[in-house]
Amino acid sequence: MSTAYAEIAPLAWMIWDMVINISDEIECIWARPTTWVKFAYVFLRYVPIIQCIVNIVLGLRIEDHFSTSFCKNMMIEKYTILLLVIMVVQACLAVRLYALYFEHTGILLPVISLAFGAEMTIMAVTLALVINKVAFTQNCVVRGSLPTSNIAFWLAAVIFELLIFVCNIAKYRQHRRMSSIRPKRLLKFSQDGVGASALILVALLLSTVLHQLHDLSVDGVGYNWTIGIMSCTGANVLLSHRRSGNYLDSEEYPSTWSSFPDHNQVCEPCV
Repeated sequence: MSTAYAEIAPLAWMIWDMVINISDEIECIWARPTTWVKFAYVFLRYVPIIQCIVNIVLGLRIEDHFSTSFCKNMMIEKYTILLLVIMVVQACLAVRLYALYFEHTGILLPVISLAFGAEMTIMAVTLALVINKVAFTQNCVVRGSLPTSNIAFWLAAVIFELLIFVCNIAKYRQHRRMSSIRPKRLLKFSQDGVGASALILVALLLSTVLHQLHDLSVDGVGYNWTIGIMSCTGANVLLSHRRSGNYLDSEEYPSTWSSFPDHNQVCEPCV
């Protein structure tokens, strides 16, 4: 019951963030042609909200009795959603790096792709192994604690996000040093990337720590806030691109700094 109530806070935050951005969402997402950005936005914005509602409903039915297969399927669904949310958010941040490091993609693209593939593989395999070892009560409460191998799921996400964060920091510092000769919009673009990756990194680190406390009620709170932060951060990153006349879903990325849109240019991304 306490976990169900704790889930209300991140759910309220996600709904609040959705409401205050609804006008931009209609104008810059729904009114635009259908691209991968639209699919990613819809998934990041709405699926976590639905997941939190499901968690709350199940939490309120804690006195009911469920079969072991039902409990296991619910856990699979819950963590698969989290895995997909992490995957989509980090993929969006990786595309930002591709734009920022366009002149060096021959090196960066293989490194990021391999690291991303390794991360997803480790997380998926760990999830399968952990769920296979978990036992449930009739109320769908995990007996004991999650296997210690569960930490691999979180560490893989933390390490990849740290790579994204370091790359964003490096480019941000470069843009600050050369802000007098390069468009200010570049500095803002890299600054947004630093903020988004830092917030996600903190959320993943927090979840990693909470899952090692072996307190299932705390684990639940960590899950809810992690998916909530991922949802809001990812959705706002995509909205930010659309607001500023982004080139994220374009087939042509700027090959030189001079081709990057000037910061004084008034874009019309929603037309």
